Amino acid sequence: MVRRAVPYLMAFLAGLSGLGIGPCAWGADAVPDPAARPAPAFVLPAGFDRWRSAEQATWLLAQANSGMLERAGDDQLLALLGELRPQALVEYMRRGIAPYDSYQFEVIRRERHDDVWPELADVMLVRYQETPRRVYARWLAGGAHVGQEILYDENQDASQVLGHFGGLLRFASITFPIDGVIAHSQSTHGVRDLGLQFSIRMLDHDLGSYRAERRDARPSQVAVVHILSTRLLVLTWDAASGPPAHYASRVRLSLDLRHPWPYEAASWNQDGLELEDVRIEHVVKREWPDGTFSRANPEYGFR
Repeated sequence: MVRRAVPYLMAFLAGLSGLGIGPCAWGADAVPDPAARPAPAFVLPAGFDRWRSAEQATWLLAQANSGMLERAGDDQLLALLGELRPQALVEYMRRGIAPYDSYQFEVIRRERHDDVWPELADVMLVRYQETPRRVYARWLAGGAHVGQEILYDENQDASQVLGHFGGLLRFASITFPIDGVIAHSQSTHGVRDLGLQFSIRMLDHDLGSYRAERRDARPSQVAVVHILSTRLLVLTWDAASGPPAHYASRVRLSLDLRHPWPYEAASWNQDGLELEDVRIEHVVKREWPDGTFSRANPEYGFR
């Protein structure tokens, strides 16, 4: 099923031919404008469904990097999703994110915790490094828990997190166990889950569970959704059970046509209650200077 938003009408100005201005005004030997040439059309290769996962992932990443994927029509994208092997999607995401070992992004997230769905989402700035794992996060204005900060560096101590709760309590920075009560007082996730790579590990784990259960690992539902000027590939998996075999009973990933990481991820339990909704924005590749993951960094509020 394809859900379509009302397309925006775009007005184009016609050429002022009466003024004699244009490529042909300079004579028959004028060089044609390359921009005027029609863009290549998106074509799904014949027999694509018989390709191996690695081959599909290689082709898909090339299409995304070249901008060709954005030129595909909705029906072509649905045909692609219908022939794409589940493991090819994991490999596409893994290869696409691989160059982003260090980066910064913002995340807007809600999570059901202690059976309570929050009225206000967390809005967070995250600075991340995959190898070695280093994380800094700050809770931003406009969201819940404004002013909180956490800092983690596995090279310094892989078992501890530094943090404070913001406001007047920012002057009471404390170190606490990475999997302790304080670390999970607001989330079931740990600090090491904050990177883009978490979605890959989650999906890879779930696909392995589907294979072990001898169930089809392809998404239960696929759709192309229009949100303003952005199109999203929306893939939903319905599992027979939740944790530990699967991340959740229902998982939905939404990917745009330019980036290999999810734009949005959401999950539900077996009773249909939403467990989590995460939206990732403003991802910027970075090379972190010395001191980025130090409590002495003057940008941070640790004391």
